[in-house]
Amino acid sequence: FNKAVALDPNFGLAWAGIAEAYVFMSSTGEADPNEAVPKAKLAVKKALELDDSLAEAHVSQALLMMNDWDWSGADQEFQRPIQLNQNNSQAHINYAAVLSAQGKHEQALQEGRDALRLDPSSGDVYYNHILHLFHARRFDEALSMSKKGIEVDPEHPRWMTLIPRIYLAQGRFAEAIQETEHRVEGDELKRSPNLGYAYARIGRRREAEMVLDAALHRADKLSNAAIAIIYTGMDDKEHALDWLEKAYQERDTIMTHLKVDPVFDNLRSEQRFKELLRRMHLD
Repeated sequence: FNKAVALDPNFGLAWAGIAEAYVFMSSTGEADPNEAVPKAKLAVKKALELDDSLAEAHVSQALLMMNDWDWSGADQEFQRPIQLNQNNSQAHINYAAVLSAQGKHEQALQEGRDALRLDPSSGDVYYNHILHLFHARRFDEALSMSKKGIEVDPEHPRWMTLIPRIYLAQGRFAEAIQETEHRVEGDELKRSPNLGYAYARIGRRREAEMVLDAALHRADKLSNAAIAIIYTGMDDKEHALDWLEKAYQERDTIMTHLKVDPVFDNLRSEQRFKELLRRMHLD
C-alpha cells in the first residue's frame, strides 16, 4: 500500500488499505495502538478526502470511532458501506460488531445472517457471526455454528480462542483446556488467557499462576485485557480491574466487548467496572 501511494498519492483505495492494515495490526497486538491508531486516522482522512464513496475507508473510520468509544458515530459510519452496496457481506458483519458491542444483539445477529447469506464461504464472516452469538449468550447455537465455520475455513486463526471461550462461558472448563491444548502450541499455549482462566476455575491454581507468569514476563506480553481475564478466573477482582484500567487507557480492542463478554460477569457488580462502562459510554 505504501508503494502504491508513493506511485500515486491520489489513489484513495490504497490510503484506505493503509488505514485498514494499521487498525488490524493494532487490534491483534502486531503494532502498538499508540503508534498505529494515529497513522490509521491520517490514512483514512486522506482516503475520504480523495473519495468519500470508498466503503473500505468508512469501515476503518467506524472501527477507529469504536476505538474512541464513539458508538453513535461508528453506527453511522458502518451503515455507509451498506448504503453504498447492500450486497457487501463485510459491511454487514462490520455493522454487526458495533451493534453487538452495545448489547443490541438481535439487530447484530440479523446483520450477521445477511452477511452469511451473501457470502456463505467466508470463514471471517462465520467467525464474527459466532462471536456475536457468543456475546448474545446463545452458546449452544454458537458451538453448532462453529462446526460449520470450521468446515468452511479450518485454518482460520481465531477458532483457537473463540471455541474455548464458549466452553468457558458454559462452565465446561475441562473441554476448554482440551480445546486450547489442541489448537494452541508452544509459547502461545503457555501464556494463553483461556488456559489460565480455566485452570483457576477448576482449582489448579499453580498452573494458572504459571500461565500468568508467562503472560507477564515475556517481552511481547499479552494485552492488558487478556491479563485481566486470567485474574478474573482467579477471582482476583482488584488486579483484574487494575489491568482493565490499563487496557482502557491504551484503548485495548478487547475493551470494545466489555459490556457483553461473559468472561467479565463476576466483575459486573463492582463499582470500578461500572465506572469503566460509564466512561466508555456503554452504561
